[in-house]
Amino acid sequence: MKSSISISLNKYKSPVLSPDGNTIYIPAVDSNLIALNLDGTIKWKFSCGNIFKAAMVDSDGNIYFLPEEGPQYFYSLFPNGTLRWKYFIQNIGVAGSHVIPTIDYQGNLYFIGFDTTCCPYYISLISVDYDGNFRWKYLFNEIEIEDFTQPLICDSLGTIYLGSTIGYSYYAISSDGHLIWKLPLILEHQQVDHTGAITEDGTLYLGVHNSALAFNQEKTLLAIQDTVTHVIDEKSEVISYLLEQNYPNPFNPTTTISYTILKYGLVTLKVFDILGTEVAELINEVEEAGSYSVTFNASELPSGIYFYTLTSGNFVDTKKFILLK
Repeated sequence: MKSSISISLNKYKSPVLSPDGNTIYIPAVDSNLIALNLDGTIKWKFSCGNIFKAAMVDSDGNIYFLPEEGPQYFYSLFPNGTLRWKYFIQNIGVAGSHVIPTIDYQGNLYFIGFDTTCCPYYISLISVDYDGNFRWKYLFNEIEIEDFTQPLICDSLGTIYLGSTIGYSYYAISSDGHLIWKLPLILEHQQVDHTGAITEDGTLYLGVHNSALAFNQEKTLLAIQDTVTHVIDEKSEVISYLLEQNYPNPFNPTTTISYTILKYGLVTLKVFDILGTEVAELINEVEEAGSYSVTFNASELPSGIYFYTLTSGNFVDTKKFILLK
């Protein structure tokens, strides 16, 4: 006779189903991942630390989660609850992640882990392959001390989207671990508590809101694309921006970057190397709405791949260019 269980849960714990719909996976309050039959009887229980939100299940039925433990591991289980593999993250102290991981169409996995567990808390977006082998790590540095709590999003190109609940930015990270763009959030006025949605044409819709403790709440829907962004607020105001590909590209040593600003405000245009280090600031000033061009002289930089990022208000776009000497 199978036993049944009464599981104490809080509002942050979420159940997930197996691909065939016959098994429910649910984290208990303090520890353990529990698999239940549809009648509530226990199928199996895996002993682990506290899982803050939920596990993730792939199309083969394998299960992934990152519990609060020290040392810190990212786990993968077979559908029968036995360990498939676990990926070591750090051994500095007890740590866990509030972010539900995601998987791309090639089976690569993405999750949040800590590099340190004492202030400052350096957080990383980590990618491993389907068998748990390390691929790359994107480190959020001392300027990007973010508070990620919503599930990760992965589009058909393998781009990972994640944003801060109480922090500074919303990020798009490429499938090979490089920053594509970073959208500034207004601290304590644009919290990102939930996952966004991606449409067939690649538009990312993201809902943000003021701090839960703030009065006179305002809700904003951001619609984000690679080259054109529309910001839609409660007054139905629509603003569009455009960052064009530089010309010529590849270049040596000068190239022209053109862009369009459709709202008065502060504009910055910066150049970064492939590691994300800023190497040049081309624009940092208030500009009127209109179209602009700027010439970039890279005579003092070595050959290689670089990225330029335009920021104006809530609009951020990044493009890649190549210096070939």
